[in-house]
Amino acid sequence: MFGLVVTSALGGEGRPWMLGSDAIHDHPRAMLRRAPRFLAAMFAAAARLSNLVAADNVRAIRMLRRWGFTIDTETTMINTIAFRLFHAERR
Repeated sequence: MFGLVVTSALGGEGRPWMLGSDAIHDHPRAMLRRAPRFLAAMFAAAARLSNLVAADNVRAIRMLRRWGFTIDTETTMINTIAFRLFHAERR
């Protein structure tokens, strides 16, 4: 399950989100093949996409990079969990 929350329609900013199980990593080609269509729909609604990913979620970070997102090296602590910002802009 995934989606986009437009956080600023005037500013063109949105927060993509995804809730999935580890099973999505069993189908990397399908995830890569489908990503451009889903990302195009998100970029049609917002020119800049960003959100947080758990810093220890190496598989999700790898997938986000393959989808074209930049992952910041700085971490932000929320309670006891470290997160990293990921972001991309419409080309």
